[in-house]
Amino acid sequence: MPVVSIWRWVLAAIMRSPLVWGVALSLLGSILLLDGLRPLPSPAGSIYALLAWTHPAGLIGVWFGLVALSRGAAFLVRVDGSTRALGELGALFLAGAALQLPILVGALLSAAAPADLGRSLPAILTADLLLASSAALVLLPELSTAVRTGLFLAAVVLVPALCARDLRFAPLSAFFDAGAVLRRPTREVLLPALAAGVSLALAGFLLRTGPARGPSA
Repeated sequence: MPVVSIWRWVLAAIMRSPLVWGVALSLLGSILLLDGLRPLPSPAGSIYALLAWTHPAGLIGVWFGLVALSRGAAFLVRVDGSTRALGELGALFLAGAALQLPILVGALLSAAAPADLGRSLPAILTADLLLASSAALVLLPELSTAVRTGLFLAAVVLVPALCARDLRFAPLSAFFDAGAVLRRPTREVLLPALAAGVSLALAGFLLRTGPARGPSA
């Protein structure tokens, strides 16, 4: 399938980067080190470390995926709109999840209960969807890789930080603050974040496949 081919192509590009492997090993080592430094290691402590580290790991992974897709624009321009939209969103989502795998492995090695990890997955995957759908939006305009990555970081880092200082802009923060659902993985936070991620993904798909955009968009 063409969509799966885009996923595989982006993941292969990421896995070829020594920097990605360095980040992955650093994340794994950090989780194990933090667990070893606790006076009384516990599964609860491992879960806390998992949720605390998955947001930056997912953000870094999506950033790498965004760079790969931006540099491959000459190839993707020949793909039809719907295939490209699904391929970009899926590739960005998987790129974020790939950088979170070392944290999951580290939590398991730190004696975290698999059941507790399973209960954390909805929050982690929802945060990944928010990051991926935000990154997919900045792929729509014809911009340089540096500008695209800068806009992505501004949206998912600066906007939540600025909105946190003014309650009037709190609804806007919900669309880009992927870390909120990891800081408070409750249903009251999870469901609005999931709705925001789906909304952003749908908006990106419609903009990519709209009548004004052809295969060369």
